[in-house]
Amino acid sequence: MNLRQLSNLVAVADCGNITHAAARLNISQPALTKSIRDLETALGVVLFDREPRGVRPTPGGESLIAHARTVLAELQRATADLSLIRDTATGNVLIGAAPAVVDDLLPRTLVRFLAAYPDVNVAVTEGTNQTLVPALRTGALDMIVGPLSPDGPDTACTEELLYYNELAIFARAGHPLAKPDTAEATLAIADLAGQQWILPPRGTAPRSQLENAFRRAGLDPPASAVETSSMSCVRALLLATDRLTVLPAQIVRMEREMGLVSVLPVKWQAPSRPIGITARLRGTLSEAASAFIGCLHETAQQGGEVEVPPP
Repeated sequence: MNLRQLSNLVAVADCGNITHAAARLNISQPALTKSIRDLETALGVVLFDREPRGVRPTPGGESLIAHARTVLAELQRATADLSLIRDTATGNVLIGAAPAVVDDLLPRTLVRFLAAYPDVNVAVTEGTNQTLVPALRTGALDMIVGPLSPDGPDTACTEELLYYNELAIFARAGHPLAKPDTAEATLAIADLAGQQWILPPRGTAPRSQLENAFRRAGLDPPASAVETSSMSCVRALLLATDRLTVLPAQIVRMEREMGLVSVLPVKWQAPSRPIGITARLRGTLSEAASAFIGCLHETAQQGGEVEVPPP
């Protein structure tokens, strides 16, 4: 087994078709077919089932393809590290990012990082752990930055804490519940009954925690809500209407500093959630990725995020 065979294997898996994979690799179809057959013979395993319109990986093929992606990703990182050692300061950092960090921590970190490594390419993929962890396992991502799992890391991953974020209830500046003469007053959850909301999808941590707060107060959870996972939509509606929302405070840091939104002084058990870095347990981070993690810690500290659980 050699790297060329692994590259051919991954190309066939990606294309699902020998002809298309051969064109992508710029080799002949017979040569690619022979490469796959030689690999199957050496391993004693059928890697693809042949179908009328292409090929489909067998269970054994799926397993080898996953390992091949990891090996090729590690080789790419090794090449990037050699470039850094030669002082060319090039390479790639592949980041998976949760919505909780894409509007604040991540851009502030990128400004810091790219000032020091201007020739490093950075690719950011936004998503949730459900979509990002599989990509992390195969080496398609160097790390995930976002909420850490309450159940601990995936068995193939390791976690590193950056800070704890706290949920808060927000309204536009000038909202009836955020008037200057009531700014020092304390609101109860009951004072929010009957308000209209912009909420994340059901089952997400912020929504579940808000709904639990209403139930503890003996109230039904908000029924009138725009449900969205789009922060652009949340911002637009929050600024243009009297709807309320519940968010980690860091997400709307800029809007708060500009005086566009207000934190409602609601007396509730505002929960916190650990934000951190998830990486592969047995993976090797490139020098550029390691430097980016260092910038993440520096940015979190300078931004005033809390690095220990709040009391």
